[in-house]
Amino acid sequence: MKLYEGENLTITVNQGERDASVLAVIGDEALIEYDMPRGSTALRVVSAHDPDLVIRRYSYAAVPLRWLRAMLDVGSDWTGRPQQQGNHITPSARALYKERTGQDYEATHSAAPAGAG
Repeated sequence: MKLYEGENLTITVNQGERDASVLAVIGDEALIEYDMPRGSTALRVVSAHDPDLVIRRYSYAAVPLRWLRAMLDVGSDWTGRPQQQGNHITPSARALYKERTGQDYEATHSAAPAGAG
């Protein structure tokens, strides 16, 4: 069964079960946000058919514009409680910033596998 926007699920991260929600789906990939210990949240792109199959991890600042646009298209928002970054920035504000500055991580970096680096 394929994941869909707004779906709530449980995934395994760092040997623990984590609550997660689907923010956007593009093709066979889904951007999800999941809860971490101590109240923070994190982002990852997973297979839309197997949420434990990680394709890529992103910081909130590095989410590519295509994912931000997909979130905006379906009216999705993230909780945005990163461990080491500053204040919550909405997907729409992040997309606007990237469009105005031309700073899109995905456009300037090759996609490394999830386990790399």
